[in-house]
Amino acid sequence: MKLFKYAKFIGLLTGAVALLTACEKTDEIDPIGDGGVNIVKIMEGGTFEEPGTPLGGVNFINATQTTPILTVRRDVTSEAEMNKSQTVTVKLDTALMRIYNDTLISHGDDPYLTMPASWYTTNPTYTQGGTFDLTFAPGELAKSVYITIPNASLFDPAAVYGFPYTIVSASPDQKISASKSVISLLGAKNQYDGVYSVVSGFVQRYTAPGVPDVGATTAILSGPLGPANADITLGTTGAQTLDFYPNGPSAVGITWANNSGVGGVAGLNMTVDPFTNEVTMKSVESTSLANFPGAVNKYDPATKTFTLKFRWNPTANTREYTVVLKYKAAR
Repeated sequence: MKLFKYAKFIGLLTGAVALLTACEKTDEIDPIGDGGVNIVKIMEGGTFEEPGTPLGGVNFINATQTTPILTVRRDVTSEAEMNKSQTVTVKLDTALMRIYNDTLISHGDDPYLTMPASWYTTNPTYTQGGTFDLTFAPGELAKSVYITIPNASLFDPAAVYGFPYTIVSASPDQKISASKSVISLLGAKNQYDGVYSVVSGFVQRYTAPGVPDVGATTAILSGPLGPANADITLGTTGAQTLDFYPNGPSAVGITWANNSGVGGVAGLNMTVDPFTNEVTMKSVESTSLANFPGAVNKYDPATKTFTLKFRWNPTANTREYTVVLKYKAAR
């Protein structure tokens, strides 16, 4: 299991796909005035040395989905310039991704993958390493490239796929912005994927089975859970499986009553039965972690709520964890 491969990208998500947000804003763009020069740039872009890396997502399903993968904008100096047509040439920049991946690897991170060409189509079409033109009609200020995925269930759900673009020319008489390069990232997400708030719950530590720990430290760690506890992020690892991602206080994704991080259960994950919505809890580090016998562990699709009760170390210093999680936002 590839644990937490998306973790370094969590900060890029703010509840919506960044590329889609960029496209939705293009209708608000106005000419920049009567001075200066006409400029073309990639939304969410950067330099070749430090390209933008916005992360988007599609559902982990076998059904056709279309989403924007690139948006190019032009900032013009006047209404007259806006009413001219313009052509921008963009390259699918394989060198850009190769160099960026080398940097990721040198820092111990996983490289972005190149998606097999048979898994998608684009509008406009292009080939790896080739170029394509985006033609702005009079009055147009932004042009987007769309990607169509017929079957996202083919994706490695723990992987991130990269689509590298660089503006190579703009005519007639246009300046290319420093924001000319981007590696648009795409991953698959199942229906449960997202950020969840802690509604309620209780965590209890024991010194032995049935013997609550009443020490001073435990008095702080054991107790009720609620909205004051850190949000929990669930990331797709398969059509019905999710990993608990690290959050601010916790490397394993869950917290004690005082919102400090729980330890010893790294690789915390769940499987949701698609027919009954029952949930099975497990941990890679603590193989004793399992559903509490007879307790409710279930997902409610109507309210997007998980009700969970699990424990670990059942024959020794047992830990019991009961929590209700409600969907809050996209990763």
